Amino acid sequence: MPVRQLVFILTFQICCVGLFSQNSIRDVLNTLPDIKKKQSAALTSLKVMLPCDFSDYISNGYVGISEPRMDSAKAYQQAYMRALSVYALQNSLARGMSDFFNDATALSTSSNYEEFCELKNECNLAVSSIKVLNTIQLKSGEIIIKLEIDSTHPKSVERIRFNGSIELYNKETEVDGNNKTNSKIYIKTSVIYSGDTKGHSEMMTYYLSNNRWISQDLVYDSLKIDNSRFKLFYVTEPNCKNDTTGFDDKPFGTMDGLWFAFANGIYSALSSQLKPQFLKMKQVGDRFENKLISLNRESGFFQFSSTLIGGIYFENNLYTKIKTEFPGR
Repeated sequence: MPVRQLVFILTFQICCVGLFSQNSIRDVLNTLPDIKKKQSAALTSLKVMLPCDFSDYISNGYVGISEPRMDSAKAYQQAYMRALSVYALQNSLARGMSDFFNDATALSTSSNYEEFCELKNECNLAVSSIKVLNTIQLKSGEIIIKLEIDSTHPKSVERIRFNGSIELYNKETEVDGNNKTNSKIYIKTSVIYSGDTKGHSEMMTYYLSNNRWISQDLVYDSLKIDNSRFKLFYVTEPNCKNDTTGFDDKPFGTMDGLWFAFANGIYSALSSQLKPQFLKMKQVGDRFENKLISLNRESGFFQFSSTLIGGIYFENNLYTKIKTEFPGR
């Protein structure tokens, strides 16, 4: 093995230890907020026309989409940072665990599955290596930015550093054939430019139950953003591309904005693709009389690289597809 590659691996391992040495996964899991249903309010419908090539637009490069109804300057900054978050998924670390508990008798069966995964990613780029290929502003106020990034670009004084932290949590319970699922996605991101100690930051929490949206919390640069009173209906020309063949993961509805559907699609698919990397740690079981109880626990700690392959908008749903690779595995 070349010396340079060995030094990189050792450095990476040391960084990993520091990065994940704070709390146990169970401690982190216990700090996640409870799902909360927001009170209903008067809703406002917004009809938004999408460019005919929208599906092609989100299928290449690194795409970021702002929230609706934001100030245009803040919307641009938000979309730019979100596009960097898509790029940073190419160099990520993950740790996670899952528990499956099953309790079965001759008359009834109940099971409980919990899965938690924490992701860390970052990038440090020369500002001149980032090219804005295109910018679109929709009637809803949403700004869509598409970036092209040359990571081999020579170093320069002006640089931008992105940091991201994502927590994915899924819980599935089944009692006598009745299923219930709860999901939470927590995303914390920040960007800092060289010479600027403030930068920008964002925290998002999405809550879903039985694959249906419950609520979201969003704070951008310490400003709480609440667009729950707006419901968005996107339309395209009849002849626009809408073939969803090959998009096997479930789509997410766009009534709460394009980024809501886009981000949930990416991170839900990512959660499924990371799960096979968990290794079995413990398997215990006991049988007495007509009762069988079993517990399976798995965990994992690894590096991964995830890339957006494509996206399709069709009938108020956004379909996404990602590819995830695991270096060294």
